[in-house]
Amino acid sequence: MRGPMAKPLRDRRTQPAPERAYERADPRIDRLEDTISHFYNVINELRERVSTLEKKLKLLAKDQLH
Repeated sequence: MRGPMAKPLRDRRTQPAPERAYERADPRIDRLEDTISHFYNVINELRERVSTLEKKLKLLAKDQLH
């Protein structure tokens, strides 16, 4: 049981977490943001490669028609 000097429980739905929780989360959030950024870069690189291949394919198809 909680004694008379215990801090009241915070309502997790409405009250923010203590600052120390944010300090612990920051490195994980930074790594997550870095990972997301990396995958966006990979996706954009793949889109560029697909676009280049599509252009080459259209040129080849055009050459075969003539």
